[in-house]
This record gives sequence, structure tokens and C-alpha cells, in this order.
Amino acid sequence: MIVIGACVVVVGSFCVLNFLLTLGVIRKLRQHERALMRSPAPEEWIMPNDWRLAVGAPVPDFTATAITGETVSRADLTDKRAVIAFFSTDCESCRTQLNRFANHARKRSSEGWRVVAVVNGDLATAPEFVSALQGVVTTVVEPDQGPVSTAFSTVVFPTIYVVGTDGIIQACVGSVKHLENMETTNDERESAKEHSEWRSADRSGDLV
Repeated sequence: MIVIGACVVVVGSFCVLNFLLTLGVIRKLRQHERALMRSPAPEEWIMPNDWRLAVGAPVPDFTATAITGETVSRADLTDKRAVIAFFSTDCESCRTQLNRFANHARKRSSEGWRVVAVVNGDLATAPEFVSALQGVVTTVVEPDQGPVSTAFSTVVFPTIYVVGTDGIIQACVGSVKHLENMETTNDERESAKEHSEWRSADRSGDLV
């Protein structure tokens, strides 16, 4: 009986130790996953499709309160062209791109766009973001994976959506550089289209 009891104790101790080690491994894996989600991404990094809402999808329903106290909802992103960007206070790439985004947002806002920034964190950890964005864009600060980030399936930061006047997502990018390049290309296309229409109208006038 003494031998059996000793074996039970040994086996039980081994199971407890194995359980504790397993918990430690799971905790480390979760920390590693979160670090990857928020690690500085190369400028040319392309976001996987399953980490974002699909282009062509409608803006999801959501309601949030901006730091100014105003209510922000889906309706605010469907009456004009819009950009909604997601940042995290523990994302180094977000910090390095913050001022560049603010400058871009200031330009788009002056052109009549609606720009919204959603910061994952809290007011105690987000003063740098609030300082850079307040007065430039509508800014929402919410807990990690808060309701707006969840509605937009945001799991990596930064994530930036471009929305058309019909409330349909036109693009999703993972850096301000991609946003600038994409919108510059679109502006050039619009300019070329307008120039072509002007030339066509001019030729029609010559034929009259």
C-alpha cells in the first residue's frame, strides 16, 4: 500500500506540474500572438483577407461615443466619402504613423471627407493619440477589441478602411503609405477622366 500511495503522489505531482507548464505555454503563445498583431509592419506588407472586412461589404452597424461626447454611428460613414482608421496604444507601428495619418486626415477633411479614428486603449494610455488626432478627426477611444473594432473585424493595427458615399467599403490597407498611394492613384484617374470628358466635349463643339 505504501508503494501504491507513493506512486499516486508521484503521478499526481507530475500531472499538476504538466498542467502548470501547459498554462505557461498557452500564456506565452497568447502574448506572442498579440505582439505579432501589433508589431511594426513593413510598408509593403499586405493584410490577409481574413483579418479584415471584405472590400465590397457594407459598413457594419455600430454606435460609439467620441472623446468630444458626440455619438458616432454607421450613418456618419454613409453620407459622404469616409476613412475609418483603427489604432492601438501598444502598437509601435501605429505611433510611428500617427502624425502622417493626422496630416493625411487633415487634407481629406478639408476636401469634405469624414474621417474617424478608433484607438484601442484608454484615455490614460492614449494621450499621444488624442493630442495628435483631436480637432483633426472624430476620435473614439475604446477598450481592446471594443465594439467598433469588433464590428469591423479588426485584429491587427493599424487597419484603415476607405468607404464610398454608398456606405460600401472600397479599400482596406495596413499603412498610411498604402492609403496615400491608393488615393493618389484614384485622384489621378478622376483627373484623367475629367480631362477626357473635357476633350470629348471640346471636340463635339468643334464639329458643331
